[in-house]
Amino acid sequence: QPARRATLRAAHVDADLSADVVTAEGDVVARLDTMTAESRRMRGDLRAEVISGDGDVRLRDLEVTVMGDAFEVRKRERVAIVRGHVDARRGADRLRAEEIRYQYEQRVLTALGRTHAVVYPR
Repeated sequence: QPARRATLRAAHVDADLSADVVTAEGDVVARLDTMTAESRRMRGDLRAEVISGDGDVRLRDLEVTVMGDAFEVRKRERVAIVRGHVDARRGADRLRAEEIRYQYEQRVLTALGRTHAVVYPR
């Protein structure tokens, strides 16, 4: 099994190693595999392999950028879920919805709820 690795940068970081939980506040930036997550606050559950955050969320992964109010990355499922006024971009293509799920290994974006999409032919 590949090593689990993430890097975290923030103004303030707390780690409860007995519970395998890390919390961070203040312009948090986390690097997870090929993805970078930015938000005001984050919480990582190391046992469940779930990282969540809220406040000015921005996820970047190669050619995809997804912005919204809150996010959750489920490493075991290889999915990132962004909620609240979500705006996703891949090149000139744009997708807006209340929730977008990004399957980052397959590079697939799925919008839930009312959706607005602008897609240009390739």
